[in-house]
Amino acid sequence: MPRSGGIARYGSRDRRGRAYPLITCAVLLAAVAGTAAFRAAPGAALETAGSQQPATSIVVGAGSTQGTVGQAVLGHDYLWPFGGMGSYDGQAGGFYPGFLHQLKDGVGPGSLRYPGGITAEVFHWMRAVGPQSQRTPNAFGPAQGPSSGTVGPDEFGQLLDATGAQGVVTADFATGTAQEAADFVSYMTGKPGTSKWADMRVSNGHRAPYNVPYWEVGNEEDLSLYWRSGTPVTVGGPPGACQNVATCLYIYGGSTSFSSQPAVQYADRTPAAAQSAGAPGETFYAQYPPVAPGTATVSVAGSAWTQVASLAGAGPGDQVYTLDPASGEITFGDGTHGAIPPQGAQITVSYVSGPHDGFLGFYRAMKAANPGIRICSADTSDDFIESMGSTLPYDCLQYHPYVSTGTVANDVPIGSYQEQIMAAPADEAQAAAQLEATISQYAKRQVPLALTEYGQLLSSNPDGYPYYHDSLDAALLNASQLAEWISMGIPVADRQLLTAEIPPASQCCAGLPGAAPFATTGAIGTPGPGSVLEATGQVYGLFAPLAGGSVLPVQTPGNPVLTTVGGQSVPTLSVLAVRTAQHEYLLGINRSPSGAVTAAVNPVAYQHSGLVTARTLNAASSLSYNSPDQPDAVTLASSSAATGAGAFSYTFPAHSVTLLQLTGHEVTSRPSLALQAGPIAVPGSPAAATATLSNQSHGTVAGDLSLTGPDGWTVSPAGSWRYVLRPGQSVTRSYQVLPPGQAPPGSYQLTASASAGGLTVDEATASLLVPTTMQQAFGNAGISDDSDVDSANFDGVGNSYSGQALAAAGLAPGASVTDGGVSFTWPDVPAGQPDNVLAQGQTVQVSGSGTTLGFLGASSSEPTATGSGTVYYTDGSTSSYTLTLYGFFNAPPGSADQVAATLPYENSQGIGGRPRGQYDHTVYVFYASAPLTAGKTVQAVTLPSGGSAGSGRVTGMHFFAIGAG
Repeated sequence: MPRSGGIARYGSRDRRGRAYPLITCAVLLAAVAGTAAFRAAPGAALETAGSQQPATSIVVGAGSTQGTVGQAVLGHDYLWPFGGMGSYDGQAGGFYPGFLHQLKDGVGPGSLRYPGGITAEVFHWMRAVGPQSQRTPNAFGPAQGPSSGTVGPDEFGQLLDATGAQGVVTADFATGTAQEAADFVSYMTGKPGTSKWADMRVSNGHRAPYNVPYWEVGNEEDLSLYWRSGTPVTVGGPPGACQNVATCLYIYGGSTSFSSQPAVQYADRTPAAAQSAGAPGETFYAQYPPVAPGTATVSVAGSAWTQVASLAGAGPGDQVYTLDPASGEITFGDGTHGAIPPQGAQITVSYVSGPHDGFLGFYRAMKAANPGIRICSADTSDDFIESMGSTLPYDCLQYHPYVSTGTVANDVPIGSYQEQIMAAPADEAQAAAQLEATISQYAKRQVPLALTEYGQLLSSNPDGYPYYHDSLDAALLNASQLAEWISMGIPVADRQLLTAEIPPASQCCAGLPGAAPFATTGAIGTPGPGSVLEATGQVYGLFAPLAGGSVLPVQTPGNPVLTTVGGQSVPTLSVLAVRTAQHEYLLGINRSPSGAVTAAVNPVAYQHSGLVTARTLNAASSLSYNSPDQPDAVTLASSSAATGAGAFSYTFPAHSVTLLQLTGHEVTSRPSLALQAGPIAVPGSPAAATATLSNQSHGTVAGDLSLTGPDGWTVSPAGSWRYVLRPGQSVTRSYQVLPPGQAPPGSYQLTASASAGGLTVDEATASLLVPTTMQQAFGNAGISDDSDVDSANFDGVGNSYSGQALAAAGLAPGASVTDGGVSFTWPDVPAGQPDNVLAQGQTVQVSGSGTTLGFLGASSSEPTATGSGTVYYTDGSTSSYTLTLYGFFNAPPGSADQVAATLPYENSQGIGGRPRGQYDHTVYVFYASAPLTAGKTVQAVTLPSGGSAGSGRVTGMHFFAIGAG
């Protein structure tokens, strides 16, 4: 099989552009040969193997971690219908003991989602609480019939309590209201005494709130339109708020109209529910209440009947009905008071549906019930993200990546199918990262993704393998997906599904009644007492110990290529490294259906005890699956071996998931890189940078050191530099960094990188600040011509300096001025153009040396403005200063030595009762100074902050010129 030098996660940077700070201790791969080795076979004990150097390596990095494994990422969807898809014993009034054991000890869920996805969109939670005998059914889907509410919110809460899992609840957006969702929040999470719903939960037997931190407003609302699929009548939100009407209806709410829509019955939304049984007093419902009053027309077999306020006065032949607008309930007569619709007649409704609450209405109501919950949008469209922008609130975004028939065709040979489908997890992760980037672009903050459904669609199934979704191969796919989510830092993810039935092979996936639409996708196969822990369930049990741990950077040089899809190599091994307070874990997924992979494992920055334990999930074939007849076809085997305290080799069997556990402590002594630069870089003038590499490890380190700058910048010397460092040695490399002449002002990053053996040892960054020029920083026009007083506004209320008066005082455009021993150049700009800097913390170029830093300007704050700043020198040092500048109307006694120019009048726009034109009031330009460090050359100055140029008055320090002397 061909070999690849690629790494497990797309090179040396993750999908967010973060560099992996790898690999230390001289990258001990060269020393792996001769270390202890062991191999594991399914169900067999570990044994010592030979010492030949493997071609594949797993190198666990040191330095900063890549985030934490959130508990809720290890989650599953748990559906409420049919007794939790067969997990609940309605006769005994509790969950089947075998199911609970498999859930707690086998799957170990970190989160559970309820009441489901599409099944949640017609689920009214209040029907499913209280005594079982008093509960009423819900439809188990938008076009399905009734299912009893045996697994209601409290039974779901029992599972959370029993497992310690966090809850994820989907609120009914399609047929529910914001208030109904808020009441659900109160019932599940409210403290006793805070609401009638919290107290109802207490009366139902559960005093403590349930742990449900995540809530969703609907399910896949960018696809599932429900009431929004009608013709829009009213659309919330300001004009132009969205590009797509359906998006605005989701965000802001509104109303839509339907014409001749089939009616439904209580908890029955099947097509047959719209047909009359010919019985007295039948009731039907509009599909999407509320019904706007006065808009409904109910038809029986295509003929419109008449709405009345009461049936009591109707005759036996009167074709009438009553309608409750809030619930959409339609009631027909009993043959005495109102006619009975004929048997088999279809009942249809034309009506305006609404007004409906939008996401923002749900968000506000649910947050009012519990401000601590996180509320996710179920619309993932770009239009939603752009329309919400950075001001409208949402705490997370629902995203459902599924492997589908578009991933791999079902009719390809099974070997090709197995290999190609393993490319899906990385592709899904890239798509998720792109969605994260879009969110950040518009939200201006990090809004996490909630992957509350993922896995493989039932329609994506290789021909001839009806139980593929229960197989070990599907478990390898799910494990690879979960490893991607953890590497990305996804906080919550719930695989579809926790429980699902196992139908006969002849009926599998062909539209069975009951739970069959979700057949063969469960981590636990049900229904009934004989549930089966499937391969996927066991995979999640392997991941469970990682919860709360820190994700470590890992590289896999020499990783064999499983296949190539779309020009991208799919590595055979997917490796996740996680460190907890007690252990360091390596979770390896060998996705090959036929080939084992032996790898040199190097836990670089971890000193372990020398005893490595392994738990391996495997079977005779990657297509093996557990069933009631063969519940242990796919099993976990445990083993351990003494390896020595350093690197070791391990053989990952074909089609397996292995969790290696190391016990020890982190090694803190390792090579480290530091970078110092600038801090100022003036375009056209080189800035200095120094990179220092220190070897605190116990071995000699040899490799390459390099420095890179932003695009267009010149780094000298260029390229990489070879180093060799013995233990305890350090080396410093000096660089000159030259920004391009047209580099815009701002902060720029330099990156130093040290490598060894082709792998990264450490990286360090430093920032260089490109200052602005005074001309670039001019933002206020403070000087006007006497003939055009409206062209400048120094203080925001219409006052400005006279250009003629300034010229008469020696301050003509471009004039050279000396004050306090400092030389200045007055701004050489026409009157009415920006000519001064309103000090707001800008860093501006200033050159020169001496003992004094001088400023010409005035304050538009009365009577003075005071602030502090920083002086930057060419040798990289800095000094601080504090400055006071008088108001341009104000020259207090004793300030004569600070007056640079006295002007007999100002120009006024006539605001505030002053005469328009030349206003007879003395104004001043002041000189202010601050000390410089003698013998050093100034390079830039950071001005004081505090200037304000909002609506109304402009306040703060204004500077026309700065100099050093």
